Amino acid sequence: MTRREALLALAGLPLSAARSVRYSFWVFGLLRPRELTLAGLGAARLHCRTESKDWILEPGCSQLLDRRLTPLQISGPENSSVDFTLEVPGVLMRRYHGTLCLEAQSNTLCPIVTIARESAVSSIVGAELPLLRARRDALLAQAIVARSFLVGTIVPRHEQAFFCDTTHCQFLRSPALPASAFARALSETGSCVLCDSEAPFAASYSAACGGCTEGGERDGHIYTPVECAICREHHLTRRGHGWGLCQEGAMGLAQRGYSWRQILRYYFPEASLRYI
Repeated sequence: MTRREALLALAGLPLSAARSVRYSFWVFGLLRPRELTLAGLGAARLHCRTESKDWILEPGCSQLLDRRLTPLQISGPENSSVDFTLEVPGVLMRRYHGTLCLEAQSNTLCPIVTIARESAVSSIVGAELPLLRARRDALLAQAIVARSFLVGTIVPRHEQAFFCDTTHCQFLRSPALPASAFARALSETGSCVLCDSEAPFAASYSAACGGCTEGGERDGHIYTPVECAICREHHLTRRGHGWGLCQEGAMGLAQRGYSWRQILRYYFPEASLRYI
């Protein structure tokens, strides 16, 4: 099956099936942790499995993880998704809804979190745009671009996992809280993605394009270079690779009254929208 055939097949899935697709993320890789602290959220009971034993981490309890416990699998009952926190002690903590696989690479730990597509999109939108500056339509545009990147990527970008949680793939924080603007952006965009000849593509974005986005082929999609009025008027220098959506531009256009559809048409004039 070709890349396009695979993407078109995914686009033909029933809505419930498409939304239930899960992606693996290699998290905390830049921190190279030697220890991690694991805990369930709320009433969650964490089912823990190594090659030699199984146990349950009860609500209110935490466990220090190191390489002696690897390989380790964490989930809810019957390998279901579960709410948990993972912390590099004293450095950084994130909450997730999904499953966790912990492996060791030399003296460092390699945590792989597998989460549902829409949970990943909400985490990415919350990490990528500042809520105080980003109006509703900028958030909606970002949600669609992030979802498109996930859906349109069909080859793992790392040996350990499909994606990582850095700007190399998708900056990932904790999932959006149910009543937050980020969660509303997720629900309002439903299952919308950017497409090239009906097939979703891995849409790119960066912080600021510096006045003109890049043009040419990237990840199988041909981008049209776009002059960015926001970056030009505010004399913004390029931050990032400059392909696809300019986040500074999207926020500026939303402040001027552009809808999310107009923002996407502005930065992706060659693309169409489709609900999968």
